[in-house]
Amino acid sequence: MKNFIFLILLLAGCDKEFVEPPMTTNERFYCEIDGKIFRPRNNGDIFNSVLYTDYFLSPKGIAIYAFNAISGSSEKSVILFNSFPNNKLVIQKINFDGKNAHASFNNGYIGKLSKSDYYKSINGFVNYSIIDTLNRKISGTFEFDAKSVLDTTKIIKIRKGNFNNLKY
Repeated sequence: MKNFIFLILLLAGCDKEFVEPPMTTNERFYCEIDGKIFRPRNNGDIFNSVLYTDYFLSPKGIAIYAFNAISGSSEKSVILFNSFPNNKLVIQKINFDGKNAHASFNNGYIGKLSKSDYYKSINGFVNYSIIDTLNRKISGTFEFDAKSVLDTTKIIKIRKGNFNNLKY
């Protein structure tokens, strides 16, 4: 009888839509896209990671890639590119300049993995609050507005962006 009651309770809970938990202080990557929570939700596979960083030397900078690799229409990516002024990897706030990606590394991007359209920042910032050059880890916050490259009337807002202890 106990097993039957447990089964009924389990099945009754299956109708409810999954609700993303709020951001925690130890979250590795988090932001809101037009008010909806975005975070990498799995560990990728043996060939791909859903969250990784690149460090480049000339000019010195960081690229952060976060993928929500869930099948269907929710597949999105958030990409942050920053070059550091004076080639110094130091704690600072870097504004997105909205220029073409080939002319500048200071941009944010939102893309769908399954479509050719993507959104490029028109304003915003990344604020690096921790740069641990010994252990090669970074932490910080970000936010920006991004415009579709195919339909320039579409703008999305990225808010409450946060990344913690990402290895570069």
